[in-house]
Amino acid sequence: MVKPRENRVPIMMSEEELQAIDDWRFANRIATRSDAVRRLVQLGILFDEDADNLTKAMVGVYDLFTQRAVAAAGLLVDESTGLDGRQEEYIRQMNRLAVDTIEELHALMHSLNSIVAPRDAIKANEPFEQARLGFLAAKAEAAAALLQQKIDVYELKKKRDAGNDIEDSGL
Repeated sequence: MVKPRENRVPIMMSEEELQAIDDWRFANRIATRSDAVRRLVQLGILFDEDADNLTKAMVGVYDLFTQRAVAAAGLLVDESTGLDGRQEEYIRQMNRLAVDTIEELHALMHSLNSIVAPRDAIKANEPFEQARLGFLAAKAEAAAALLQQKIDVYELKKKRDAGNDIEDSGL
């Protein structure tokens, strides 16, 4: 149920701001400019809650990838060991980096989905509180999916390590 709107908030806007609101309003088939402004404010509030965390996570993935890729590439120019050994270690590190990067990107996708879900609810004219609850539910689902992914990766690493132990024992 929509709560009654009893508070008026007069604001001044430039022509460009009004045009941007109207463009968004028509693109999303929203009946009135007031409703478009209300929904844009709601979207801004929800997005602001996680924008900093999402940005930090994205920068973290970028830093992880670049630092480890540069370190792995450094193996190829280090002449203290044979070329074959350096190439094997480079490939091993790049494979590990690929898996770790995919894990991090997967987590970012879940974080992004926790923002997109309430946005879609607000665009569909669901009440703000329902969209906020959807936002919290999407965050919980993202956390659960991330935890499941980490468990799956742990299990795969455990199987891989068990296979290496069998090879090392000569079986």
